[in-house]
Amino acid sequence: MRVGSRHNALLSALLAAADAGACTLPPGMVENRARLASMQAVAASALRAAPEAEMRARDAAVQALVGDPAEDVIDAVLKGRQIDAEHRLRVELLSEAADLAADQLDALPDDLTAHLQAAFDDCLDRLTGSYAVFSPISARGGDDLLGESKKVRDAWSEFCRAVRDHGAIRTVWGIVRATSPSQLDTEDLFAEFVNLADLWPERCEGLLPISVMKPPWPRRSDPLDWTLWMVQHNAELYLPTVEQQDLAWDRVFGERFRQFALGDRHVAEMRQIFG
Repeated sequence: MRVGSRHNALLSALLAAADAGACTLPPGMVENRARLASMQAVAASALRAAPEAEMRARDAAVQALVGDPAEDVIDAVLKGRQIDAEHRLRVELLSEAADLAADQLDALPDDLTAHLQAAFDDCLDRLTGSYAVFSPISARGGDDLLGESKKVRDAWSEFCRAVRDHGAIRTVWGIVRATSPSQLDTEDLFAEFVNLADLWPERCEGLLPISVMKPPWPRRSDPLDWTLWMVQHNAELYLPTVEQQDLAWDRVFGERFRQFALGDRHVAEMRQIFG
């Protein structure tokens, strides 16, 4: 099995999340973790090797064969052979690293979302727990808490760490789900929280055209502000499987769309009858 770009991204994101303490590795990946890290470092070093430097050394070896002292000729030839040996070694190590990465990918559980769920739940507990400590003083956190007690400042620091871990877990989840997206929720309205009707009722009720609707929460590109808003507004954050996301969508929009589909079929039948 060869490792593609998505697989590389998934492995890198998962290993980064585990190294940061955001989650644990699946049991099948733990055994070879240290060896993979070593191989990745070797591969990175090999990829950074400059072909131009090798070519210059070869040119020097050829040049030395024309009229230079014997010692220079011998040194140049030996240097060329050393470069060849190092190149072959790099190729072997790169191949071994790729094979090991493929083994690690094979060790991933079929349902990686289920493996990440415990870490995600712990992250949510940390978010809500730390927010409960500092929010009575300042719902915004940050500089507003500089003069407060150590307990309050520590709570803010913990909230920031939980936001970081939440993002790391969601990154892994997003790569996994890129190949198995929701079948119903094509806009990913229910990809991060289940209670859309509480957070954005206008979207669920269709009170405005979709083209002019903008969600009330901050942009996702600012994870701290986004998470603060979500916690403040009691968003029911979750890490859904495809089935869970589809079910959340169906509970809000399913009946409405089934009625639309029924109406469309009725119109089509009438056209067939009356022309």
